[in-house]
Amino acid sequence: MRFPALVWATLVANALFLVWVVAGGGPLAVVLWVAADVVLGALWLVSPHRTRDCPSCGRAVGHDAAVCTGCGYNLALASAHDTRAHHYPTNPGIKP
Repeated sequence: MRFPALVWATLVANALFLVWVVAGGGPLAVVLWVAADVVLGALWLVSPHRTRDCPSCGRAVGHDAAVCTGCGYNLALASAHDTRAHHYPTNPGIKP
């Protein structure tokens, strides 16, 4: 799994702040660390994601997927009608 650049930036910032706090940065380092995490977390929340959750099974599927690979939920029909889509199992022997 590849992580987006913002995730790596958050990890690097946390590592740098941790080193600063351990080296004796004091309360200012802790306050700036919390502020940086809040800002980076807000940026992550508003950034576009490459996947979405299947409304039927909750599995992560790509934005361009038409059918969920896990349960067979028709994502294209759901987005076209903006209602609950028909469920087409990928394996008829398995009941959803």
